[in-house]
Amino acid sequence: ETPNPDFGDNVEIDSIVLTVPYFSRVVDNTVPLDERTYTLDSVYGDQPIRLSIIRSNFFLREQDPAGENGFESSQVYYSNQLQQIENNLTSDVFLQDTIFTPSPKEIVLLADDPDTEVEDTIITRQTPRFRIRLRSEFEDFFKQNIIDKAGSQELSTNSNFSNFFRGLYFKTEAIGPEGNMTLFNFNSPEAKIEIYYQSDETDIQDQDDDGISTDTFRSLKDFALNMNNGIKVNTFTNPTQVTLQDDFIYLKGTRLEMAELNLFDDNNQLDSIRSLNWLVNEANLTFFVNQSLVSGGNSEPDRIYIYDLNNNTVLVDYLLDPTSNRSNPINSRTNHLGRLERVRNTEGSTLDSDQPGVSYKIRLTEYVNNIINNDSTNVRLGVAVSSNVEISDVVVGEKEDEDELVRIPGASLLTPEGTVLHGTTSPDLAKRLKLRIFYTESN
Repeated sequence: ETPNPDFGDNVEIDSIVLTVPYFSRVVDNTVPLDERTYTLDSVYGDQPIRLSIIRSNFFLREQDPAGENGFESSQVYYSNQLQQIENNLTSDVFLQDTIFTPSPKEIVLLADDPDTEVEDTIITRQTPRFRIRLRSEFEDFFKQNIIDKAGSQELSTNSNFSNFFRGLYFKTEAIGPEGNMTLFNFNSPEAKIEIYYQSDETDIQDQDDDGISTDTFRSLKDFALNMNNGIKVNTFTNPTQVTLQDDFIYLKGTRLEMAELNLFDDNNQLDSIRSLNWLVNEANLTFFVNQSLVSGGNSEPDRIYIYDLNNNTVLVDYLLDPTSNRSNPINSRTNHLGRLERVRNTEGSTLDSDQPGVSYKIRLTEYVNNIINNDSTNVRLGVAVSSNVEISDVVVGEKEDEDELVRIPGASLLTPEGTVLHGTTSPDLAKRLKLRIFYTESN
């Protein structure tokens, strides 16, 4: 956090703490602070996995010197580089084979109050996070590689430090058939390694009021290695696959299975509609869940996402949706991308995640209106599951042994959830996918 640091004299490390917050939100903001509870976002499953953290010597650089524009090109990393990264791991294992399950509990930090002599005084409350004190044997590592390098080239700038320290590798392994998938918030300014240490300090302010300003006392300080501005890379062993179905549409995150749609295959039909001068009141696609092929309940994605596959961008209906809500993405942009409607529960709700899914309604009113009345291009549409409809970035995927690149919604890579939907030729005629247009005829 501070290039070219000065740690002082006679430095002794007290502890080293690694912290990475989860994505979380308060269940009820109206209750007192000490009674608040949290729910975790972007966490799937609640069973333990094995977690290790190892220092990596694989250099994650920002620019690609071999790119088309030389050092102005951004370096691209792909999900199949696991072996390349693991070949560059060091012997510095900061955390090994720890049984890990994300907890929605807040972190409460305690300390003894020297003024009141009260033990375990609460000094701060923190949102749910992965927080662990590294083993004492790594104090020597950080003493040699951080504290003792004060004034060196390695700590003079952050770019020099990145090249020196390289990075951390978070390795996860299954220990059972269930496990969990957790998205850490590495972009948070609170994602860091903190080195707590003591060093000598001269009492120039005469804090002890003895009239001497040259006394030396021990001062407790901390120094942070921030993660939020670093380069993050994920590796996946699942193959990327774009699937086209007619009877049924298979959608699944992470690996990634998605669908491609064309709303108007017949240009003659489209020209005929255009000649009628319709005013489009609403246009929608209703995707019915194939409940015989989907287990239902919590494993079903609450949201699916549709986008312009030709230009890799959102549709105009996405931009015009007034329900955008970044702080509560599960209920964001629901006019355009309707939430999964489920079987109604005993209380009358159709959003109960314990109930099986029925359908998703996607409204494309402005998009269709522009095609019919403004001669907009009838582009190919991509459909995928989404962990967060507020994440509209599209990432580039490379097919093995092929020059063709695929473009994938970034949010779809963050969820393992999947579903099966009835397609245009489903044997269940009532649940076939159809474009429905509600319109007003002009005189």
